Amino acid sequence: MTRLSTLAPEPTAEPSVPAGANHAAAAEGQTPAVLPEMVQTAFDYMPATLAGIVAGVGMISVLFWSQTTPAVMLPWMAAFAALWLMRLLMLQRFRRAQARPPEIGRAHV
Repeated sequence: MTRLSTLAPEPTAEPSVPAGANHAAAAEGQTPAVLPEMVQTAFDYMPATLAGIVAGVGMISVLFWSQTTPAVMLPWMAAFAALWLMRLLMLQRFRRAQARPPEIGRAHV
C-alpha cells in the first residue's frame, strides 16, 4: 500500500502565485491578460451550449411528461426557455459589440 504523502509532488523553491491573485488584479482595475480570451472562447461555444440546452430540456420533457403533471412541467420548461432566451440575447449583443467599429473620438487640438 502506498502512502498519500509519497504521491504528492515535492515542493519547489519557486514561489507560487496566490490563489486570489487574478481576483486582486481585477479588483484593482487591472484586467488579467487571459480574461478577454476566456470571454471570447465562452461566446464562441455559446451556440453549442444553446443547442445542448434545447436537447436536454427536450429529452427530460419526453422522459418525464407522463410521470408529472403539466402544472410541474410547464413552469420548469418556461424557466429553461427564459434562460435560453437570455443567453441568446447576450450572444447577439456580444456579437454586435464585436462587429462594431471602434468609436472615433474628437481630435484634441
